[in-house]
Amino acid sequence: MIMHPTVPKLNGQNLTTYRVADGIAIFVGMNKAIAAATDAPRHPRRRTSF
Repeated sequence: MIMHPTVPKLNGQNLTTYRVADGIAIFVGMNKAIAAATDAPRHPRRRTSF
Protein backbone atom coordinates (compact mmCIF):
# COMPACT_ATOMS: atom_id res chain seq x y z
CA MET A 1 0.00 0.00 0.00
CA ILE A 2 1.48 3.30 -1.03
CA MET A 3 -1.05 5.47 0.77
CA HIS A 4 -4.35 4.57 2.40
CA PRO A 5 -6.75 7.50 2.76
CA THR A 6 -8.27 6.51 6.13
CA VAL A 7 -5.93 3.95 7.76
CA PRO A 8 -2.40 5.42 7.90
CA LYS A 9 -0.93 2.30 9.55
CA LEU A 10 -1.37 0.48 6.21
CA ASN A 11 0.92 2.95 4.41
CA GLY A 12 4.08 1.27 3.15
CA GLN A 13 2.86 -2.22 4.09
CA ASN A 14 2.82 -5.37 1.96
CA LEU A 15 -0.87 -6.30 1.98
CA THR A 16 -0.80 -9.54 0.01
CA THR A 17 -1.55 -11.51 3.18
CA TYR A 18 -3.98 -8.96 4.71
CA ARG A 19 -7.43 -10.45 5.17
CA VAL A 20 -10.70 -8.88 6.25
CA ALA A 21 -12.84 -10.36 9.06
CA ASP A 22 -14.42 -13.05 6.86
CA GLY A 23 -11.04 -14.25 5.56
CA ILE A 24 -11.03 -12.64 2.13
CA ALA A 25 -7.69 -11.28 0.83
CA ILE A 26 -9.32 -8.04 -0.27
CA PHE A 27 -6.29 -6.27 -1.75
CA VAL A 28 -5.30 -9.31 -3.81
CA GLY A 29 -8.88 -9.55 -5.07
CA MET A 30 -8.93 -5.87 -6.05
CA ASN A 31 -5.68 -6.25 -8.00
CA LYS A 32 -7.05 -9.30 -9.85
CA ALA A 33 -10.29 -7.49 -10.69
CA ILE A 34 -8.45 -4.43 -12.01
CA ALA A 35 -6.04 -6.56 -14.06
CA ALA A 36 -8.95 -8.51 -15.58
CA ALA A 37 -10.92 -5.36 -16.39
CA THR A 38 -8.05 -3.45 -17.96
CA ASP A 39 -5.82 -6.19 -19.40
CA ALA A 40 -3.08 -4.69 -17.24
CA PRO A 41 -0.03 -6.83 -16.52
CA ARG A 42 0.08 -8.21 -12.99
CA HIS A 43 3.65 -7.11 -12.40
CA PRO A 44 4.42 -4.19 -14.69
CA ARG A 45 8.06 -3.45 -15.34
CA ARG A 46 9.44 -0.39 -13.71
CA ARG A 47 10.15 2.46 -16.05
CA THR A 48 13.81 3.30 -16.05
CA SER A 49 13.57 6.33 -18.32
CA PHE A 50 10.94 8.95 -18.98
